Amino acid sequence: MAGGYGTDSVPVPPGHLADVHIGRFLRRLPTLERAFPDAVRADRLVINGVPCESAQNVLRRLLDHGGHRLARMSPARLMFPAHGDANIRNTLIGVGPSDFRIIDPRGSTAHWDPVYDLAKTLFSLTVWDPMLRLGPDIRQRSDGDTPHYEIAYRHPFYGGYRSVALEYQSWLDSLPMMADLFAKDPYWQERLLLTHDLHVLAEAPCRLSDRKPKLDLSERESPPEELAVGHYLWGTLLINDLATRLAEHRDLDRHAHLSSALPAAVSA
Repeated sequence: MAGGYGTDSVPVPPGHLADVHIGRFLRRLPTLERAFPDAVRADRLVINGVPCESAQNVLRRLLDHGGHRLARMSPARLMFPAHGDANIRNTLIGVGPSDFRIIDPRGSTAHWDPVYDLAKTLFSLTVWDPMLRLGPDIRQRSDGDTPHYEIAYRHPFYGGYRSVALEYQSWLDSLPMMADLFAKDPYWQERLLLTHDLHVLAEAPCRLSDRKPKLDLSERESPPEELAVGHYLWGTLLINDLATRLAEHRDLDRHAHLSSALPAAVSA
């Protein structure tokens, strides 16, 4: 897979990270605003007890004042077309550790950032697949002008998913092919976390357009609106945490960062 990405590369156009990664969510934002004006238009909200700015305000501030950070995280080169939807349901696992197949690509022929795919796999472990399988449990209350939300899942979180998500980057670090792939891209791991968080946010409006019934483990349906709000809330928590770490030049502790959207696992 990494060898496939490395077969060809092209220069990165100016503003690629802002336009493709961040812009993907901001372009879809009006769809969310129409569906959930109270949650999405609030400048500040509290999620699981954590005071947050709206995700779009955080991202716009990053675009306006974080140019040097975005430039640092930008890919060194765009490589052979990425899969585009490398979630774990598009991965077939065989008998051996290297026996796997990635299926059902998006079909883009444009050069892309391999981190986009790596982050999509991580996102499917942290939020996307658990949300669809376990169902969101969202509660809201008001405290003056600031909406308060509690978000969890209806069923115990998967212990295996949590462990794999937290160790995912360490596993990538251990692969010689990743060292070769990102030899001239020293900040790809920061970009991986940013792209992961943006995948969570960008999925929120996508959930509204998927009207096929989604049933949790107890056969209870999760309406598209619940799934959309769930992704927006988890994504808002994540992007606030990441932006604070970047602004304060704190260590990007990936375990601490991802744990903000990973409930304690009770079930294997």
